[in-house]
Amino acid sequence: MPKVFASSSYNLRGWLCILGLIIILIGYLFDFSGATLLILSFVFFFIGGDLFLRNAYREFATSHFGFNFFISLNTFALLIFAIINNILENNGYKISGLFLLIPLTFCLANFLKAREVGSITCSFNFIKSLDNFISKSAILVEGEKQTKVFTSEIKAGQKILINVAQRVPLDCIVLEGTTLADEHLLTGNITLAAKEPGDLLLAGSINKGSPVIAEVKSSIRNSKLARVLNALKISEQKKITSKSFLDLYSSFITIFFIIFAFINAFLSLYVFKDKNFLEAFNIFLLTLALSGPVIYMACLLLPLRYMRKGALKNKIVINNPNSLQMITDSNIIYIDKTGTLTTGNLEVDQILPAKGYTEEEVALAAATSQQGSTTIFAKALKEYCRTHNIVPEQIVSTELHPSYGTVVRTEKDVIFAGRKAWLEGKGIKVVLASNTQELRKTIFYLSKNNKFMGCVCFTDKLRANVKSVVSYLQENGKELCLLSGDNTPALQIVANRAGIKNYIGDMYPRDKAARIAATNNLGKKTTMIGDSFNDILALLEASGAIAFSREDSPFISWVDIALETRDFGAVKKIFEMYNKMRRIIKQNILLAILIGVGLFFFLTASGQIISWYQFVICVLIALFIIFINSVRLKYE
Repeated sequence: MPKVFASSSYNLRGWLCILGLIIILIGYLFDFSGATLLILSFVFFFIGGDLFLRNAYREFATSHFGFNFFISLNTFALLIFAIINNILENNGYKISGLFLLIPLTFCLANFLKAREVGSITCSFNFIKSLDNFISKSAILVEGEKQTKVFTSEIKAGQKILINVAQRVPLDCIVLEGTTLADEHLLTGNITLAAKEPGDLLLAGSINKGSPVIAEVKSSIRNSKLARVLNALKISEQKKITSKSFLDLYSSFITIFFIIFAFINAFLSLYVFKDKNFLEAFNIFLLTLALSGPVIYMACLLLPLRYMRKGALKNKIVINNPNSLQMITDSNIIYIDKTGTLTTGNLEVDQILPAKGYTEEEVALAAATSQQGSTTIFAKALKEYCRTHNIVPEQIVSTELHPSYGTVVRTEKDVIFAGRKAWLEGKGIKVVLASNTQELRKTIFYLSKNNKFMGCVCFTDKLRANVKSVVSYLQENGKELCLLSGDNTPALQIVANRAGIKNYIGDMYPRDKAARIAATNNLGKKTTMIGDSFNDILALLEASGAIAFSREDSPFISWVDIALETRDFGAVKKIFEMYNKMRRIIKQNILLAILIGVGLFFFLTASGQIISWYQFVICVLIALFIIFINSVRLKYE
């Protein structure tokens, strides 16, 4: 595996090659001797190509002809060709412009590798910031005494106070009080989890209900969140070993020109018999020298540039081009539910009235109970009432019962809204004709004047174009699997609506990553589509990662592909754009080969010396043709 050097190392060599390019160009203008230009070429060959030569050796040792080997072979052939034609004064081909290609090739290659390495390693700053998810301090409770201490000082078995809006510092068990915990950071579940004495509070979750006293079950290093962060730091190392986009067709074009060079040398030596061995070797070197790494880089990077511009118009940010082929070639695509397949916002799915009540009466009571509330349930009810022209009644008073429900009083009625068990504890008999047990986590039960009215069923709204994208991926041979921290019955409903057959619920971040790792171990390529912190390990474990941008998604700047849109159709667009880009690249490669072969016959058929500016003009014409073919991607 080629070694990944620091981006600063590539940048330094890139600037030195620019200096070399200027010096050699000055040498041509002032008619420096061939020997002087050769010495300069040698210097910048080793300065600019140092890192590529090292990796080329590693590639050759593993029989892999990647970009490093391709560039090293081409520039080495240039040097040997220059020695034969300038030092030995062989009556071969005098092509002075070839000297310019050595610093130019390494200049472009170094800057491209610097940018590539920079995009791969930029996430390390984010990795360092992840420790901020672990609270630095906590309130230690010892009898009647409360002391603020560093989280690292707290040991298992001690008691801590967790106030409202505070992030839970350590894994702990609730001892006193009841509350609601926001665990979407860890599970992706947007509904608040009710916590009572004996329930587990996970480090990293946020207390959204009322203050509680809890017993610490783990140290700061052994909490589930800390283990996730540690695994994340380890998993991140895999990103720097990903296959380079520049390697895409390097093996093909390298092998082609080696074979073409052998054929040319063989024909001149044994068929036409018009050359001696040294002249035939000269032809072999010239063929390799004209394989054109500069043109090859343009063949790849110009289509990529214009594809990325087109992607930005569709609110698709391609941070890591290396992942594109992995994503399109994936066998299995894993998809997170909440915030990814769905919008992360609830909507009223169904209203089930009890006997003697209508759907409108139940909706009115539910909307009335949620006046002034900003929960996801309240927002869904308000939207439902707006579209159905339902106006909530004016309330006199409100009683909040965290983890259970709400009691509101109007001028003539008392409405209870909340959990089924809570209503039954108040002596209200809950009876529904439909079986709603599988929807337990997304149901809002209501009673009026101690008489059960019915319930409101909520569901997470699918993103736009989910069904069409799912069909497109399945038609293209992709296996889809839905992963979520939600309970499996609730997940099944969303999977059925989206048309996805495979789904797994009740998964924590490491569970998702372990599932993907197991698939990778079977030799399959995987893609993960997520949106939040609880997906990070899975996104890193997968061969390719796509994430929908959200305000609480700080990793969005370094994930392989970021989608800054609510439309799930952007996923399909990625596949379509990459397929178009790959088609353009193949056309460019074919043009580059034809140009290289044509340039070879032009140079060998000419009996005159080819000046440096004539050679530069040939290269510029080739680049212009590649540019015209590539720019189409911006408008298609």
